[in-house]
Amino acid sequence: MFSNLREFHLFVGEPPANNRSMNLSPVSVTKSIKLVNHDLVEGYQTLFQKAEEVILYETDFPGSSIGIRDTKEFINLRYMQIENCKAMEYLARISSPQGEIQESLQRSTPFSNLIKLEIKCCLSLKYLFCDSIARCLLLLEELHIRDCPLMEEVVREEGKSDGNIINMSKLRKMSLIKLPRLVHFYKDKIPYAQIQPLFDRMVAFPSLEMLDISGLEDITDIWGDNHDNASSFSQLKTLKVKFCNKLKNVIPPATLRSSLTSEVDTHGSHTDLLCSLQLSDLPSLTSFWGEASGEANSHKVYLYLIAK
Repeated sequence: MFSNLREFHLFVGEPPANNRSMNLSPVSVTKSIKLVNHDLVEGYQTLFQKAEEVILYETDFPGSSIGIRDTKEFINLRYMQIENCKAMEYLARISSPQGEIQESLQRSTPFSNLIKLEIKCCLSLKYLFCDSIARCLLLLEELHIRDCPLMEEVVREEGKSDGNIINMSKLRKMSLIKLPRLVHFYKDKIPYAQIQPLFDRMVAFPSLEMLDISGLEDITDIWGDNHDNASSFSQLKTLKVKFCNKLKNVIPPATLRSSLTSEVDTHGSHTDLLCSLQLSDLPSLTSFWGEASGEANSHKVYLYLIAK
């Protein structure tokens, strides 16, 4: 019925009074779907193939996810917001016979054109994507997740890992707020001699400029060593860390530390990258700077990097 539509703006339900994003789109779109307190019925599947914006608020799912049946759904999606969808356990996953989506097909798979993703108050959510879909998020610039008490990881490995890094090359802003069970962004199955950090060497964020972490109650380490992934977080300008009860260290040692402190501009001069650092309510914090040896060194801090 909807297969020939070239432009549509579908709004079903009564918009919540405190949700301004229902009316304000962060990206320019000509095809949008907004469902409020509504069943996700079969008739919308065709529209999901075309939609550039999808907002779901208190929407019921037939299963534990949004239910992707083929690789055409959400292929044009640029902005998605999901809020108060209490039965959703994960957003999407795709099973590939080879375990990975071929590189030549990554730009024509679900979410491959996604620019901004916001997830809020999904009480059953355990993770967002499988690793195959995460590798296709080539255009994602903003990722914001908050108030999901059961979330354990953002990306889940399915099948056998090939050891290749998931490169979120366009991601500029990320916030992880009030996710008390989140310990890993992506937990691979490679054995570790120590506790795996929130971000490990298997995911790269070479363009990330803003990182906001709050209410991750069980994390003890954010970065790990990251010796094999020195470019990750190298563009970070703003770092906020709050209410992480077990976190012991904020700024990492060695390679990543040096990449955060300076860059060489076109005139050959060093300029500061990390310019805003906000720390609050971290009762287990022993240092926010480390030596290359891995030992804490709390008194050698370059305060000129910290902006109010």
